[in-house]
Amino acid sequence: MASLHSGPRAPTGASWAAWFDGFHRARVQAPSRASVLRAKHLIDRRFQEPVPLDVLAAEARLSKYHFIRAFRDALRETPHRYLVARRVARARELLEGTDLPVTDICFEVGFESLGSFIVRFRRLVGDSPGRYRRRFARGGPVDGRAMPACLAGPRSGPDAPCPPPSVP
Repeated sequence: MASLHSGPRAPTGASWAAWFDGFHRARVQAPSRASVLRAKHLIDRRFQEPVPLDVLAAEARLSKYHFIRAFRDALRETPHRYLVARRVARARELLEGTDLPVTDICFEVGFESLGSFIVRFRRLVGDSPGRYRRRFARGGPVDGRAMPACLAGPRSGPDAPCPPPSVP
């Protein structure tokens, strides 16, 4: 009896998922990645101003819901988180290289509220903007986690008690 199916047979069982995943990736994710990169570059160029999701999705030529999924798949974070991280990175540069007040930096990088800026900065960097600037100005390590507390604290030096290093 002749088969009505003229193409290659689709796999069965667990191999079906692998076949479909490869097929899906080849057909959908390659164009989405290029689209996502266009939107990412738009965020990089215009991070100081509000960038609505509709504008980003239009730049990527995707629906806004598909755009969010494609952006997260490609960059491992949502467009909003990427935008906030980009703003905080620029704020760090301004805190290190200028004497602008924290409030001015907040509005310069695109935040609309000083409170939300401080909360987001602290969440991403681990310090408030003012403390970050003071630590950077002292010439000390900006990331206090990189140095043991016994060396970074007031009793630092060879006489300060340090815990023994842990051996894995």
